[in-house]
Amino acid sequence: EKECFCATLYTCYSHISPDVALELGWINGYHNFVIPFLIQTFKHTHDRLKALEQRTAPKDDSGKTEDEVASNYVGLNGFSNGMLMLENGGMPGMAPPAMGNGIDMSGMAPPAR
Repeated sequence: EKECFCATLYTCYSHISPDVALELGWINGYHNFVIPFLIQTFKHTHDRLKALEQRTAPKDDSGKTEDEVASNYVGLNGFSNGMLMLENGGMPGMAPPAMGNGIDMSGMAPPAR
């Protein structure tokens, strides 16, 4: 029966959960037959994690200068002429034009009497 248990672990390796194999081995006293399966499982898991870490590792950007990074944003709206669009028209210090009915909406008008 022990040999069948061990053969099943290796034959159905991808279908058996390690916790189930460990539990069945512990209950039935098959420790020596479960350990090779667990070693193989740990190695497989370690290899998968290592490959995942390599795939998701951040790219090395230490060679790029600030100008190269900034040049990536040239095509965006508002950055094409080199100036940021910080205000919506007009020259700095100029009040917005008054509305057609003569009411000053800039907040710069003298208080009403």
